Amino acid sequence: MPRTVTYRSASSHRTSRQPVYKGHDTRKNEADSYSDRLVKFVPAEVLAFFVPAAANWADDDTALGVICVVGLIATPLYLWLRTRDLEAGQRHLAWYLALSTLAFAAWALGTSPASSELLGLSPRTGTLILTLAAFLVPLFDEVFDKAFTKRQQ
Repeated sequence: MPRTVTYRSASSHRTSRQPVYKGHDTRKNEADSYSDRLVKFVPAEVLAFFVPAAANWADDDTALGVICVVGLIATPLYLWLRTRDLEAGQRHLAWYLALSTLAFAAWALGTSPASSELLGLSPRTGTLILTLAAFLVPLFDEVFDKAFTKRQQ
């Protein structure tokens, strides 16, 4: 399974825009399910940094703030770096990078002390933000993809 969303349509727009990583042949992949799409928005490498860092410095608001900002910057940057050497049609789409950044922010607020320690939100509010993002991020991805497809036709 490639680490970018694989869309349902076999149109040239969607097929040509799928990054091809070594060892992955996107032509054989079927469209991603909703849950598959959801987990691809936040890179595991960013989480591998954020989870232990946020846990280790949970009691230091300044350090936690820096960790959150680094995660927000690292998410789209890492995704862009993974595909920058590919042809233009195979790179991540701009909305994918934006939605990935929002997904990371929601994930960080819902699963770490960032929501309560930095923003003064209750843990329930952080969980609500994460829940809404889990529903809305893949939905917006589908809406943007359909709108882009209509413009291309």
